[in-house]
Amino acid sequence: MSTGETTTRRSFKGEGGFTLAESLLAIMILGFSLSACVISFTMSMQAVKTGANQMTALHSARLELETLRTLSLTNSSSLNAGTYVFTNGSAIGSYTVTNLNSCTKNVAVSVLYTNYINHSITNNIATNTLTATLTSTLHP
Repeated sequence: MSTGETTTRRSFKGEGGFTLAESLLAIMILGFSLSACVISFTMSMQAVKTGANQMTALHSARLELETLRTLSLTNSSSLNAGTYVFTNGSAIGSYTVTNLNSCTKNVAVSVLYTNYINHSITNNIATNTLTATLTSTLHP
């Protein structure tokens, strides 16, 4: 140092920075924000899985309904009134046939699927149901 120069020194007296309470509050706010993001992500994944299960059940119901429609068109006496159970790949369902008259039948196809969103349903099992009226042009 040359003559006449002075050094300025800053004394640290705790004027800058955050207090412990402020730091803890910031950590708590960050924790709540991150937990909200995780919960949101989890719920969206449950919605995606439920949607996939619904589409699989709907596809299985449509496939079974088309099979029954083809069966009723090729052999009208083979589709008898009653309730029947079927398996279509991994899907399990049932269909109910009711006779309206000699040529017209109502067919309701129901397929079970797992619902991850609505937990008020027993065992998270829900049902997709498709109903169609089949009219045979083949008269016995």
